[in-house]
Amino acid sequence: MIMEPLRGGNLAADLPGAAPIWSQAEQKRTPADWSFQWLWSQPEVSLVLSGMSTLQQVEENLVSAENSRIGLLNDAELALVSKVHETLAGLSPIDCTRCEYCLPCPSSVNIPRVIDYYNRAAVYDDLEGTRSSYKRLVKDDQKAINCTQCEECVPKCPQNIPISDWMPVIEGVLGGSQPYQTEEP
Repeated sequence: MIMEPLRGGNLAADLPGAAPIWSQAEQKRTPADWSFQWLWSQPEVSLVLSGMSTLQQVEENLVSAENSRIGLLNDAELALVSKVHETLAGLSPIDCTRCEYCLPCPSSVNIPRVIDYYNRAAVYDDLEGTRSSYKRLVKDDQKAINCTQCEECVPKCPQNIPISDWMPVIEGVLGGSQPYQTEEP
């Protein structure tokens, strides 16, 4: 069983680093369909649990499932999937899937959301735009500045992210003017 097949929706987005790679494929698919087809091509996968927030996503996922089968992707397509994986893995410094297992935070920090903003700055190469969005769109009581370093979130994280170490970095970068940091604190 696969949970979070699109990594919290991240793999469904039309990411700048992936688009040129997907354009090389003979068979045109959406980024979400590429992800699903790769999973359903694996013989050990029997169930894919994907969150959907619109009727269009439900319909697209049903069409993708209908067209799937074990071994559907050929070697050239599998190579493209690997290339996209390598490219995207290198862009996001924090490997968060936004599963929300770290919540609730006793200090009300919206951990997945602030990490997502931090990763977006790298993926879209837009630190100033992301800073502006973070300051404008994230509620003050949910920002990384409110982290008290209690570390209650750390053992809950299935990705083993040192969340409490990242929070001051995120606040310094997105809430302040510190330079962007890609290395784990």
